[in-house]
Amino acid sequence: MNHSRHAITATLAALLVTSSTTLAATDSSAPITVVRPVVATVSTETAKDSASIPAPIRVVRPSEASNAIPFNGMVTSKAAAAAAIQGNTATTIPSTDKKVATHAIHTTGTEKSDKAMGSIGLDTLREAKKYIFRDVPSTYWAAQSIATMTQQNLISGYSDGTFRPDKPLTREEAASLFSKLINEPSTVMISSTFSDITSDRWSALAIEAVARKNIISGYGDNTYRPEQFMSRQEFAVVADNYLHYLGYETQDPTILDNIAYSDQKFVASWAQDAVRELASLHFLHYNPRNLFNPEKYITRAEATEITYRMTQGDTGKAFKDTLMKQKTEAAADALIVRTFGKNYDFRQHGVKYWKGDTLWVAFANADDAKEYGAAIAFATDKSDLRHLRLTTGPLTQAAIDDMQTDAAYAYHQALADGTILDVYPNTSVKQLVIVVNHLPDAVKKDLSKRFPDVQFISEATRDSLSK
Repeated sequence: MNHSRHAITATLAALLVTSSTTLAATDSSAPITVVRPVVATVSTETAKDSASIPAPIRVVRPSEASNAIPFNGMVTSKAAAAAAIQGNTATTIPSTDKKVATHAIHTTGTEKSDKAMGSIGLDTLREAKKYIFRDVPSTYWAAQSIATMTQQNLISGYSDGTFRPDKPLTREEAASLFSKLINEPSTVMISSTFSDITSDRWSALAIEAVARKNIISGYGDNTYRPEQFMSRQEFAVVADNYLHYLGYETQDPTILDNIAYSDQKFVASWAQDAVRELASLHFLHYNPRNLFNPEKYITRAEATEITYRMTQGDTGKAFKDTLMKQKTEAAADALIVRTFGKNYDFRQHGVKYWKGDTLWVAFANADDAKEYGAAIAFATDKSDLRHLRLTTGPLTQAAIDDMQTDAAYAYHQALADGTILDVYPNTSVKQLVIVVNHLPDAVKKDLSKRFPDVQFISEATRDSLSK
């Protein structure tokens, strides 16, 4: 269809907010579209059957899983189910449902609904219905993530008009979800790596894609077990594998040691770091009093919420920003080694620092700056160098480290309750700027005399200068 996503989102909002009247579904027992993303996972059976699980895991009974409560490891905010986003392609699973579904779409009646829709039109209404499920009300804790991820075709519902949010996620659905997230071009599969995956299976390509990228692994007997349900700790490992596939590097491993759910000791050794890392990045709702329930099956709603938080909203944006900075710094360092050799100590020759979304690389020697600039010009792959800018200035990282230590100590001596918020060189790379939360005039005057190459400014001053 040629309708805009904004029109669809507006329709979603209108359909979710108004009340009563039922539209018959136009869906028949056509193929069911399900998640087609990329995931890496471990098994839910004993270690002897799996090369990737070192210890036995208790399997939760299906009766337990079907009655699962919202994931304690996630925020359960009540969100409206309308959201505008990008798009992808979906994978279909042959439907086993025989009945024609009925969607309970609430309006104030046909005439009033038509007025509310304005000029949106019937086609847009039908398109919007794809993202509304009769078993996911607007007050459902994962309504927003389900609507958003469905609109992006990263996951979808069933032909009977349901999403089945509390249904346990299978290993092949996880593979489909994460393979869609990596958005790898479709290929033709002649034979599978796994003995229980045939080339005509709906999830075959997704399974192969995530297995190749070490996002989801199979078992020691060369099987994948696509219809087996996935536990919460297994999904955590898969999600964490995906983050590292993107290029993410754990920033400070010691921080993870301070994260522990009340049942952390029951998390398998092979999943400990993954669970802690997802919590540290706020993809799981973390509170030391909360249970993680590592061996319970993860539901479709829970998996959707976690991947939504990984890719959308404030948490998704924060992660993308961190990933961008990590990859930019890694590319800048690699180019320094290629240009000047492994024995070149950049700390003695220049400094790297972030200002906003830009990584500045400053050289004390103009000839070094020219040589590095030429290397950038000759680089064939500049994808990770887009946020890098080159400049010159007398300060080096080694000099800045010494200045920062001395100035920070003096500030603490003057104001014991003061806090340093940020440190960076000024535009000419001749002075070190130290941003603090509290800076009385007398203290500023004294520090300026003692440290002529350091400029102390208050947080308020920094904010006013950035406007």
